[in-house]
Amino acid sequence: GSRVKEKIGVFVYSLFFLFFIYIFYFYSMRGIWDIWGKKMLEKSEGENGKIEKSWGKKWMEKK
Repeated sequence: GSRVKEKIGVFVYSLFFLFFIYIFYFYSMRGIWDIWGKKMLEKSEGENGKIEKSWGKKWMEKK
């Protein structure tokens, strides 16, 4: 009985650990994409870049 509980405990602990790493990795990737996206927006010029920048400003105003 006790050994089964230990196995379940280790399994649940490893699951939580993997889940935590996944969330941390996902959010760090999102942060990298946000920074990269902003740099790309700054670099992009012309009508498309202007539209994207103005849309970003409108979205920030809404927030």
